[in-house]
Amino acid sequence: RTCLPMAAAGSDALARILAFVERAWGVPDAQVLSVYLLGSRLWGTHDPASDHDALVVVSDGAHAASACAALHSHAGGVDVTLLPATAFREELHLGEVRALLCALAPPANV
Repeated sequence: RTCLPMAAAGSDALARILAFVERAWGVPDAQVLSVYLLGSRLWGTHDPASDHDALVVVSDGAHAASACAALHSHAGGVDVTLLPATAFREELHLGEVRALLCALAPPANV
């Protein structure tokens, strides 16, 4: 699984995001392909009260409601967008900013 640049955010943040994805949408960890940190923590402009914004790419079919579009929810210090792999690849193809940020994250942030 790709987790960019979640290493900088810490394993606790990654665990909270994965737990949130399973709680909110019933998507188990095994169907999560990638987790990308976004927002103020990516840019280093966060403060101690900032949440963790993340884009989570899941296997196609991992959640019936997310077959073609993103799902978004937030609680408990995480703000997550869930996107199936096919939709993520389409966003990359179209040059969507959030997908490009994920794809172009420097390897040093892994």
